[in-house]
Amino acid sequence: MTDQDVENALRVVFRAKAPTTADGLARIRQPFKDADDLFDMHGNDREIEVLCGAGLAVLLERSDDQAASGALAITTATLNGNTYGRTANELAGPRRDCDRENC
Repeated sequence: MTDQDVENALRVVFRAKAPTTADGLARIRQPFKDADDLFDMHGNDREIEVLCGAGLAVLLERSDDQAASGALAITTATLNGNTYGRTANELAGPRRDCDRENC
C-alpha cells in the first residue's frame, strides 16, 4: 500500500470533503476485481468504504513506517475536520463537541 493508496482509502472511509478521484477509486477496486471476477467496479460505494476501512485497520496492525504514517494520516484527517458523518468519529472516537446523535 503506497502513501497515495492510504490517502485514497482515507478519503473513502472518512467521506472527505474532497473525494478521491475516479482513478483513485479504480485503483482501490482493481485488486478486489482481480481476486473476484464477480466484484462490481461501480455501484458498491458502501462495500468499498468497508473494505477501505478494513485495509486501514490491517495497515495499523503492522509495525513499520507505513503503519505509523497511516496512523498519523488518520489522526490528522480527524483533527483537521476534513470529514463529515459518523464514520470518522466512530473510528477515531467522538469529538468533545458532539454527542453520538449529532455527529
